Amino acid sequence: MPTQHIRRRRIRSGSFSPSKNDDSQSTDTRNTSVGMMSAKRDYISSSSGMPVNVDFRMFYSISNANRISSITKKPLLCIHGGPGIPSDYLVGLSNAFPNRTVILYDQIGCGKSNEPSDINAYSIDNSVQDLVDLVQFLKTRYGLNQFHMLGHSFGGIIAYEYMKKTFANKNLINSPTLLSITLSSTQFDVHQVDKDSESQMDVIRDSENYSTTEEVNQSFQQTFVCRTESLPQPLQVAFSRRGKVCGQEMIQDYIAEPLPPTFQKNDANTDNNIMLPSILLTRGEFDFVTARQSIDNWKETFARSNYDHSIFDIDALTVNNSGHYSMLDNSSLYTDALDTFLSRTDNAELKARKQ
Repeated sequence: MPTQHIRRRRIRSGSFSPSKNDDSQSTDTRNTSVGMMSAKRDYISSSSGMPVNVDFRMFYSISNANRISSITKKPLLCIHGGPGIPSDYLVGLSNAFPNRTVILYDQIGCGKSNEPSDINAYSIDNSVQDLVDLVQFLKTRYGLNQFHMLGHSFGGIIAYEYMKKTFANKNLINSPTLLSITLSSTQFDVHQVDKDSESQMDVIRDSENYSTTEEVNQSFQQTFVCRTESLPQPLQVAFSRRGKVCGQEMIQDYIAEPLPPTFQKNDANTDNNIMLPSILLTRGEFDFVTARQSIDNWKETFARSNYDHSIFDIDALTVNNSGHYSMLDNSSLYTDALDTFLSRTDNAELKARKQ
């Protein structure tokens, strides 16, 4: 772990009360489309013990929607973390890529999407299926054909499990092609990350003369979560819209498992050709998700997944002077590196298409 600089954040006074848009119809402005889509969930009611099927509404936003079929700049679909911290803090990525379609959505349970009151409505599998349905919806309604995926924190778990699901399910082979996946500060083993965080909290207690747990938590947030002097407004918005029903308990036992066996891209004996996506792993220099948990373990898992001897193209980036929200702590380095990675992948795909 890098040398820890324990910090205190200056807290802004006043409250922040963002508006909430519950419009169930999509709205298209010049280059932006926002709307609500169906997210059906089957689960056992915690009150009655009976199976239920509910059609919830899930919010999405597409910037530069007119470029979704671009040949040179493929769309980027971003998945926020939490669980339950909506996509508002990722809006800066839309502004950072004016020539690329950027797709955001609020997962069920937070932000502008419906928030089921029954805890049984929430699971990693349900979140992954929501993403599968979103990708299919984007294909049908907007013509999505190829795309990049970025998952931050818990969002990276959803992204990885989506890739596993599409590899294993032959019915999803005809889904839009996933060109790359970026796992940004994504927990490989959530329980171990929790233990590491407790150790980091102990360091803070030993380093500073704090009289309250609140002071320790605030210093942890400033040191390892978001290191800006004051909490960035996009993160304030996201925190104010966070879900109240489901949280960390949904993922506390998660440990990533290797991908299922894949097929050779040039295997003439199968119709199930799968293009292995390029991989980018990122973390903040002071991220509470350690390098072992956010980069090293993922590299080893992707290496173990190469049953067909294909090679994953894997890059790794540590964002200087950043915590868990490195896209806010050091936005220029984060977005420049992401742009380089996405553009290189786009160029490689375009070159392969011409051969």
